[in-house]
Amino acid sequence: MSILYVPKGRAWEYARLAASPFRGCPFRCYYCFNPDALHQTPEEFAQVKPRYDLLKILERDLQQCTDPAYKNERVLLSFTCDPYPAFDEKTGLTRSVIELLHRYDHPVCILTKGGLRSTRDFDLFRPGDQYATTLTFTDEAMRQKIEPGAAPTEERIQALAIAHDAGIFTWVSCEPVIMPRQTLQLIRETAGFVDHFKVGMLNHNDDPAHPQHIPEAAGINWALFGSEAIDVLQQLGKSYYIKTDLRRCMA
Repeated sequence: MSILYVPKGRAWEYARLAASPFRGCPFRCYYCFNPDALHQTPEEFAQVKPRYDLLKILERDLQQCTDPAYKNERVLLSFTCDPYPAFDEKTGLTRSVIELLHRYDHPVCILTKGGLRSTRDFDLFRPGDQYATTLTFTDEAMRQKIEPGAAPTEERIQALAIAHDAGIFTWVSCEPVIMPRQTLQLIRETAGFVDHFKVGMLNHNDDPAHPQHIPEAAGINWALFGSEAIDVLQQLGKSYYIKTDLRRCMA
């Protein structure tokens, strides 16, 4: 069992190394692919707990990470969990993970929907570290419906601004896209304190037969959205990355 790993598929476009300190995620996002991938119900996946012997196994992984291609490589936290579940306010495990990664000269990238609770570890950040969040909705009622356990959008935006003011490199994951107009508005609203945007599409639960299908996302013209997103980002002078699936729709 490993905590540190090399992401594959779509995740590789976000990071070359990642770590998952917890099993499960409490946020219950309707579009999450992890329950299906792990053959769990959303309710089962929402039961979060730390990985067994988390720090001991992570240190072993770091000691064994001797491939020169990954020397001093940034480690993303996290794809298959969120690094800031509520119980971590007491355990401080994510803080210990960041400190351990730094001890082995690996910068960190935090990707979280935990909002302001993630700011408690900003004092650990150093050059090369990054802070990111997913932004999906400007409509808070929709956010509560589709991302019921995650921090409100406005709180995530506040955390980005605090990180930026602290000199931390910030980026936003515009994926999944469920309401294109809202995604474009979020880019405009946060451009002043976000350094980079990664733009994708909805790759999960787009099948009407899926029990957690999101009808609000039906019929999106992905080629048009991709072109509009690039236009907005270029007008704002922002650094950006268009994920492979979306680029293919635009070809």
